[in-house]
Amino acid sequence: DDSADADADGDTDGDTDGDTDGDTDGDTDGDTDTDPCSGWDSCDDFESYAAGDSITDVGGDAWITWSDPPLPDEPAYVSAKMALDSKLSLNILDNNDVVWLMECESGHWEIEFDMFIMDGKTGSYNFQQVFATVWAFEMFFYSGGVGNCVIAGKQYPFEFTEGGWLKATLDVDIDDDWAIIYVDDKMVYEWPWSTAQGSPPGACYGIDFYGIADPPGTDYYMDNVRYRAI
Repeated sequence: DDSADADADGDTDGDTDGDTDGDTDGDTDGDTDTDPCSGWDSCDDFESYAAGDSITDVGGDAWITWSDPPLPDEPAYVSAKMALDSKLSLNILDNNDVVWLMECESGHWEIEFDMFIMDGKTGSYNFQQVFATVWAFEMFFYSGGVGNCVIAGKQYPFEFTEGGWLKATLDVDIDDDWAIIYVDDKMVYEWPWSTAQGSPPGACYGIDFYGIADPPGTDYYMDNVRYRAI
């Protein structure tokens, strides 16, 4: 008998969403999450896969390995060990080398994803203007909360907070030739997008998630990779 509860939806948890889990988002998992892909032109939150899947086997045309055919350690696998919003993420380990492809040849774009770097390990990724030819920039995250951004051979250090999920963001205006890198909404660097390692200018072809095997090695989880026109 729920006639004595304080809401008007017929449940007994005191909210007004019609379920019985005590949250307010209309699902039944007990949290208050929202859809991380809502409002984005393209997004992968890894929830449509199964733990243990190779992302380049199940991710359709959006995911490729750096090499074709792939080297033995290049594929990266979906994991249920950690996730930001729901149950699954992608684990990047030593020598993994997978690229999420984008269709950003012109215009102004916001691109972001979430990372969790395991204690004592490192993380890295890079953006490709022309696949395997023109690197827009590279990002390295080291133990101790220090990082390094590399653009056309020059290094730009930054700091980040260890021990939790962090958000990696790129705001790139290809038409106006300007880009800004953020980590957890703090600007790392801004520069003309056409300044790159290679022969500029270029589009924003994709993100290369790479596991550097040099000690102490790579072990990070990434989730909710997405982009949209702005």
